[in-house]
Amino acid sequence: MISKVASSLVLVMALTTGPVQATTVHTIAPVAGGGYDMVTPGVPSRSAFWCAAGRYVLDNLRYSGGTQIMLVDVEGQDEILPDTVRARFVVNPTRYGLLPTGAGTNMHVLVEGDHMTAALARGMCQ
Repeated sequence: MISKVASSLVLVMALTTGPVQATTVHTIAPVAGGGYDMVTPGVPSRSAFWCAAGRYVLDNLRYSGGTQIMLVDVEGQDEILPDTVRARFVVNPTRYGLLPTGAGTNMHVLVEGDHMTAALARGMCQ
């Protein structure tokens, strides 16, 4: 029997806040039916989510900077890993019949339907 294992990427991000450096691990893996799940310990900030998604789309998937990324689902706790948050995003949302409109303005909360280009998302890494 041959089993197919989905590849995943673990991004380790060092976030500097004053004299203390914190490391956040984001695990990103493709899901059946399209899209990617990002699992993060605790509640990720909006900028940390977009930074990790942008890096994944540009560096791992090798899409162009103008590629749209859309957040389509956020769950408070992952069922398998307690004390984590799962957020699902899609690349090129129009391929799934999703029409990106407007943009979220809250820089601290992840909102389903938020979208931006991969280059702008990776720009959140500063």
